Amino acid sequence: MYVSTLKDIPTQYRIVMWSWLNTLSVCLLGCVLTATLTEGGALECICTTEECRIENRPTCTALHYCYVQRHNGEVTRGCIDDRTPLLCDNKPPLIPRDKNWPLLECCKNDDFCNSKDIKATYDTNTDKTTETKPQVEINNPYVNELTGNDKPCPDAGNAKLINPIYIAVPIAGVCVLLALIIFAMYLLRRRTEFYGNYDYHEQLAKLSKKENEAKRTTTCSGCNGALNRCTDSERSSQGSETKLFLNA
Repeated sequence: MYVSTLKDIPTQYRIVMWSWLNTLSVCLLGCVLTATLTEGGALECICTTEECRIENRPTCTALHYCYVQRHNGEVTRGCIDDRTPLLCDNKPPLIPRDKNWPLLECCKNDDFCNSKDIKATYDTNTDKTTETKPQVEINNPYVNELTGNDKPCPDAGNAKLINPIYIAVPIAGVCVLLALIIFAMYLLRRRTEFYGNYDYHEQLAKLSKKENEAKRTTTCSGCNGALNRCTDSERSSQGSETKLFLNA
């Protein structure tokens, strides 16, 4: 006989079951929050976009990057929520022929890291690159397209590090698996004890019932025999009386 509904389980076992489930849910929630926080965290950035102006907000909260962009003399600062944004990969050519090329820089070092100006840094790097390159490479457009920007990627060092979520997720999975195994073993043990006691009492009840039925059967059989004997004697006496009456 198996448990069909939760009502069939005793109250104390149901309390233990719900406590285990609550503990398991809290552990899962903690693992998810830990993975989310260790993955990137929130950054406070200066925001001068059109959306921030409409909402009258000087700052915004970014999940991954802050950015500062200069285009046509206008500087825009804001937030980026994508993990690998294409906006940060929009690098200018080595020798920009278009002065209106948008200059953009992404950062995630600390809060409000996009408060610095990007123009001075870009002009300095451009001048140094122009001085170190030979004249042949400068005049060759194919070389310029192949070489691209020699400025190192700001996230090149961080790319070699292991993402913390790859560590947090397996640990959370192992914890959940162990909790489920322990909980299942506990339920099986309790159910075995409960149904063992239940079967014992049920067998005792069946044995007592059989004994009572046997006693009733014996009593009834005795009564039936006595009744049959009485009936036979009555019949014999009635037959003898009939014979005497006929002889007379």
